Amino acid sequence: MRYITVKTAKKPYKTRKLLTETQREFIRTSLEAGLLPEKIAPTVPCAYITVRRIQRNICLFGKTTAPRSLKQGRPRTLNDEMLDGLRSFLEEKPTACLVEMRSFLYNEYNVRVCNSTVSRVLSEQKWAKKKLIWARNK
Repeated sequence: MRYITVKTAKKPYKTRKLLTETQREFIRTSLEAGLLPEKIAPTVPCAYITVRRIQRNICLFGKTTAPRSLKQGRPRTLNDEMLDGLRSFLEEKPTACLVEMRSFLYNEYNVRVCNSTVSRVLSEQKWAKKKLIWARNK
């Protein structure tokens, strides 16, 4: 059985028990049989609101759990189109420095980025000047 830590208003941290997959399936079959959430909660044992949440998830998604959101966090500064443009720029001019790459992105896409953003994108894409120059010379 897994536990998670939850911050509540009364206590700074409270450990809460997660439901297992068999408990979730029991709640699902009980709801399909027509039992009320008030009757299901004491038998599992879990809170009434947990049974209601599972009931809502079944109605909305057809499963006992909601699907995970794929995109989390801050949106990317440079999208795929900008990355392709930067790649073609670097193929034409492999010795370009970060300032030239920044000015290219501003002139072509009207996006202001700092040196660290360009450097981070290059390292994430595993681009290196050595590879570009070597590929260009072949």
